[in-house]
Amino acid sequence: MNSDIAIKVENLTKIYKLYDAPIDRMKEALHWRSKKYHKDFYALNDVSFEIKKGETIGIIGKNGSGKSTLLKIITGVLSPSAGHVTVKGKISALLELGTGFNPQYTGMENIYFQGNLMGYTKEEIDASLQSILDFADIGDFIHQPVKIYSSGMYARLAFACAINVNPDILIVDEVLAVGDARFARKCFAKMEEIKKNGATIIFVTHDISMVKSACDSAVLINEGKKISAGLPKDVTIDYFKIIFPQDEIAQEPAMTSDLTAKPKPPLLKEFHSVDITRVSNMFGLGGAEVLGMHVDGFKSGMECTGGEDIEVVVRYKWDYEFIKDILQKEQIPENIITGVSISDVKGTFLFGMATYDKQVLIDPSRQSTIEIRYKFTMPYLCNGAYLMNTAIALGSQETHVQLKWLDGVFLFKMHSSKKYMYGLFYQDYMVEVSGNE
Repeated sequence: MNSDIAIKVENLTKIYKLYDAPIDRMKEALHWRSKKYHKDFYALNDVSFEIKKGETIGIIGKNGSGKSTLLKIITGVLSPSAGHVTVKGKISALLELGTGFNPQYTGMENIYFQGNLMGYTKEEIDASLQSILDFADIGDFIHQPVKIYSSGMYARLAFACAINVNPDILIVDEVLAVGDARFARKCFAKMEEIKKNGATIIFVTHDISMVKSACDSAVLINEGKKISAGLPKDVTIDYFKIIFPQDEIAQEPAMTSDLTAKPKPPLLKEFHSVDITRVSNMFGLGGAEVLGMHVDGFKSGMECTGGEDIEVVVRYKWDYEFIKDILQKEQIPENIITGVSISDVKGTFLFGMATYDKQVLIDPSRQSTIEIRYKFTMPYLCNGAYLMNTAIALGSQETHVQLKWLDGVFLFKMHSSKKYMYGLFYQDYMVEVSGNE
């Protein structure tokens, strides 16, 4: 096998025998002329592809198409009926919730139990133990039997065990669906980290946007057969052709749009405080802090439908003596920049606002604490969870030094009031047709 190939799947076939009744198994085993009482079900049928080292690949397909069977054969949980798989490197896998856990053992005992199943020595697990505990973040429950864990706690511990042992190949099968949005963001950040270190990542998901944004390639499986493989944007089109056959697409009436007369919802005065200690990630040189952040304008709690007039108020503080040292080392303008951005739970940047873009110049020597108000109309985003982030930097938009970036300060959910979403968010528009009279 080529040295730059991590996994090679060749003519893989998995056949299950399906019986109409349990007694048919005995009839078939005892029949003197080897009469068949079963039907062959091809979970996989002559599937072949290669995965390069360091590549992130998404396996997509409808439920029951054979995706999980494929991963179980790659990891050695199942044996193929025909064909074979060649793997180079140590695999860490999350196939099903709780796989590799003994429900009677405590979380701590299961860390070592699962580590041994994956082929790691006690010394290797000891070296990663603190990272696993910190990542799982389940507190004293680590000393309790996992049979009392919630599905979210199962996912936290399972993912922490799999991802903090520096695997050559990481395989994930939809287990992140049970985690909360903040933990999902944490997991994707960690996967990006191990990808930069050269690991190969394979994951099964129904989140097509994730496949297109996070994967280098994709493989489409349907009814046990490989339909296509290649760039995610091409493979996902084939997937949608299977999910939504052309003859089943309903003909909807055309939409009309009036940009000038768009009604605006009333601004609600419900005010939400945000605990900045719960950020999912932060970085920067230091010398500046975010003292507080408030959001006004959501229709109910931490949820919105799009179209709301939002006001974000952030209070920043910095140490000018610290900043002067940076200015002496860097050739950048003596100016403070602040901003707020919106991202999804994978960290994909959607849009943002910054003081520098609006030509608001802030002299760091004249004060050390400021309060900035950002006002915008919430776009019609796809349904799901989103994060609000903020940052304070020194310099200009083109050349600056990040003092403090807070990722995931505020978590909110979108229940879009728009039926059709062509992309990540809805932008009102007009359509003109000529030559069709």
